Amino acid sequence: HDAFNNLGLISLRQGNNSDAVKYFESAVKLKPDFSLALCNLGLAYSNLKNIDKAFENFKKSHEANPSNYLAYYNIGNLKKRLGEIKTAEDFLLKSIEIQKNYFPAYNNLLELYDKSNQDDKLLKIINKAEIEFKDNDIIKLFKSKLLYKSKNFKEIINILSKINFENDNLQEQTKQELLAKSYDQLKNFEKA
Repeated sequence: HDAFNNLGLISLRQGNNSDAVKYFESAVKLKPDFSLALCNLGLAYSNLKNIDKAFENFKKSHEANPSNYLAYYNIGNLKKRLGEIKTAEDFLLKSIEIQKNYFPAYNNLLELYDKSNQDDKLLKIINKAEIEFKDNDIIKLFKSKLLYKSKNFKEIINILSKINFENDNLQEQTKQELLAKSYDQLKNFEKA
């Protein structure tokens, strides 16, 4: 069963989701309560846009192993993509409760709270994330977004001038926009 799961992971990483499904299904056929393979099967189905099958397998993964934080994370991530904010939040928080240092769950919560303008919850998860992940640039970016709302422009400039998202154009663009708007608010038009 492990061999099929590993072959499925290779296929998943290569973007061969249909092959991945076959391998993960073979692993689950040999061991029906193989939580990790069920979770991976859910990922493959999610990538194939088969949401019902994805949820079905994430749920089976969770039932097979209630401490599988990846099952909670994947359900939360999928619910977030579907716009089911409260359900997504519950599953992502459960994932963090089980695995305190799983950054993708924090990142999804940061995005969820930011996009839904839940500033109190955003601040709370930022503070929690800062404890787990010291000096994380993504957390600093979300903190700066929150600081912008409270008009703390000097602090934003202080934070963002020290980080670089050279490998992520969208985050670098967001950083540059926040910096420009902060300089503009401080009437420093040369740097804006």
